[in-house]
Amino acid sequence: PARDLLLPAIPFPDGWEDVVCTINCARREGDVQALRSFVAPPQPGHVIQEVFKYRNDGDARESFDAYLKLHGAAYSPQSEAVPQSRAIHLPSGLVDDVFWGCGMDIVAGCEALLRYDHYFVYFYFSMASDDGYGLTDAEVEQVLVAFDIHIASIQEQHATD
Repeated sequence: PARDLLLPAIPFPDGWEDVVCTINCARREGDVQALRSFVAPPQPGHVIQEVFKYRNDGDARESFDAYLKLHGAAYSPQSEAVPQSRAIHLPSGLVDDVFWGCGMDIVAGCEALLRYDHYFVYFYFSMASDDGYGLTDAEVEQVLVAFDIHIASIQEQHATD
């Protein structure tokens, strides 16, 4: 299920926590779509992870392409708005399709689009700025590496089932 791919707050820096699902957990942590947010109170920055599970990799690829078309122009891999974030090293060879881009909204933000077989995963990261809110490149990379390890363990578990 999609909820199995949601990360806990463990790979985040001290002070970051996942926003606990309270009322509508079935919608936020479902079999085919799951969502988790992370915050570092009282900072305004946040991280969003959304996971979609599809019947096959072709459907997941279509979703990846649709997100890329929608977000690709606003969050450019060559963004001058968030220049420090061009050095992010993305996950291992497990990922089938990947996009990393940054841009300015209210704050500097970056997005990672990742497709692993029939799963499509979207991350939004508020990036650290002069005010100190958000994550640094190294912290984002730590989260993405932890997610890649998480995916690998799930794939390994399913291979032995």
